[in-house]
Amino acid sequence: MIGSYTDFKKLILEAAQADELRDKLTTLGYSEKSKELSSGGDITADIAKIVEVVLDEFKKIAPTVKIKVTSGNDVFHHNLSYVSRHTKGQAIDLTVNPNTAETRQQLTAVLDRVSDGTPGFSYIDEYSNPSKSATGGHFHLSYGNHAENSKTANAKTDDPITVTGLTGAAAADSTESAASVIIDADLITRLINTLKEKNFSEKNLAKFAELKKTDSGKAIELDVNDFDGIVAKVIDNLEGGYYHPDMLNDGRVKDDRYGNSGETMMGIDRKAGGAINTTPEGIKFWNLIDSANARSEWKWGYRGGQLETQLRELAGKMIKRYYDTYATKYLSGPALAIVNENPKLLFNFVYSVWNGPGWFDKFAETVNDAVRRGVTDPEELAKLAINRRANSGNSLISQGGKKIATLLDVQVA
Repeated sequence: MIGSYTDFKKLILEAAQADELRDKLTTLGYSEKSKELSSGGDITADIAKIVEVVLDEFKKIAPTVKIKVTSGNDVFHHNLSYVSRHTKGQAIDLTVNPNTAETRQQLTAVLDRVSDGTPGFSYIDEYSNPSKSATGGHFHLSYGNHAENSKTANAKTDDPITVTGLTGAAAADSTESAASVIIDADLITRLINTLKEKNFSEKNLAKFAELKKTDSGKAIELDVNDFDGIVAKVIDNLEGGYYHPDMLNDGRVKDDRYGNSGETMMGIDRKAGGAINTTPEGIKFWNLIDSANARSEWKWGYRGGQLETQLRELAGKMIKRYYDTYATKYLSGPALAIVNENPKLLFNFVYSVWNGPGWFDKFAETVNDAVRRGVTDPEELAKLAINRRANSGNSLISQGGKKIATLLDVQVA
């Protein structure tokens, strides 16, 4: 069953609010970029309602101008080093086409009218006055307790537009803003249809029911019989989305620490990853990425949008293939039997496939030696293996060891 009633309400919001706004976009002849509206989580009903009003009003004065929603509560913003309204589901970015002074002024006029009539709503014209964190020209719309920025045009109007039915800026900061949702037959039908479209299975439902214990500082839950689930937790907690060296050159990424990085997706390195990329699933993995023109089109940290499910499955197959190879090669028979039955040990060695055969061998030596000495307690072996990571002498491997220790609730010396 689902973890809590609040979780269920949040799932309903995720299914309903984003999809209802998408329907509105289609009705008005507007579009969304690669499901970015909710690729990182749900958006609030408040910001969805405000955007609907803005787009309705804009259509009246500029019927031929195209609008595209380029981000909302999306994966890209969740991978940034700072917290933004996007990660709370309180912000949406829009672009205009054609992008001219006239079209921007037309949209600004509507945004000013909505700002005047709707306390808590603000916007930033990132075309004319880009912020330090701007990734390109767009309008940033948000709704919350405090305005993020004063209006750029500041045009006064005699007919401000008031958006009615909002739950309030303070409520928008809480997941309990879902309390006002009426769960009726129509809403349940939309939810079920949305889950079917996303191929949401009983297995997915079981995963959803697991509480996110990492948020409370407790260990994540793992199942030794769910290899793909363990791979997914590695990707979500230790790896990430897409990166290409071009991003550093063209400004999509401004962190010089990426200077030596190659092209990576979900932790799989296209060049340094070696033979894993030449497997059938590896070839398909990178072909999918190339077919989406990821090098030019994707943002840093993007998980692939509609391709994410396929990419995760392929990554899982790549990792499983090499886990089976490395495990039988480097772990002794008795050690392997223990590893495959203990979620903490299995998680450590699954992640070791990302690290490469050399590190897999080093961690295997630690466990093999302990088992030969009669240490067969899985918890003690997991502690030894993760401490070996944390004290490896390699900064990246050590950092990973400390993260794993936190995720699995293991003490490291």
